[in-house]
Amino acid sequence: MGDALRARVLLTLAFILAAAALPACGQREEPGSGELLVFSAASLQGVLPDVGDLYEAGSGARVSFSFGGSQALAQQIASGAPADVFIAAGEAPMAFLDERGLIGHSAAVLSNSLTVAVRSPNAPGIESFEDLAGPGVSRLAVADPNLAPAGRYAREALQARGIWEALYNRLAFASDVRSALAFVESGNADAAMVYRTDVPSGSRALAALDIVPPGSYGPVVYPAAVMLGSGIREEARRFVELLVSEEAASLFRAHGFDPAE
Repeated sequence: MGDALRARVLLTLAFILAAAALPACGQREEPGSGELLVFSAASLQGVLPDVGDLYEAGSGARVSFSFGGSQALAQQIASGAPADVFIAAGEAPMAFLDERGLIGHSAAVLSNSLTVAVRSPNAPGIESFEDLAGPGVSRLAVADPNLAPAGRYAREALQARGIWEALYNRLAFASDVRSALAFVESGNADAAMVYRTDVPSGSRALAALDIVPPGSYGPVVYPAAVMLGSGIREEARRFVELLVSEEAASLFRAHGFDPAE
């Protein structure tokens, strides 16, 4: 074998061995070396980064978040999005994934409730829940029931009080609760039905009206689960276990959330 041919053979073998040492495209390395990707309901956007910092400090692993409407996120995961952990605002999106055999270890983490957000000072003419269908509200923002459980809860409450149909043509549908709140902040809606925790405590720009009748909608429970498609399931499991720890609970309480019962 000539020197030139021998050199080409050795170079080819070197490329083959180097390629074999690399992880397959799309796969992540095992626990301790990958970045944990958490898909989460938009209503947790204010607190989960703090929980992520707590997790990184204790584990050394990196964590990042993708926030949005829970049902929209569930559909993305079902279509192959590479989530390691999913936290939903409501049980329906998690059930959607469970029916498709996509979730592993899971836990109920938090609970929440609905409120009506208005620009501060309080919008005139809204003293009761039924007043949302009155002349004082020309536009009510809600999350789209097809994209976010908050919209389903809002629809339940409005239907239970018999004002869904009367309000329908005045509804502004948003992709999630944060977007619904933005309609109010920008003046494009008079009020929005969002989660209690979405209205910042002590806000000078927004006020929360505690007028949504208890029992007019189902319990708002936030389940979290490890995705079976994750390549770092042990890291994902540790993150879910942190979510139900007392350390994380203190952060959630500080942002107005209640532990799941």
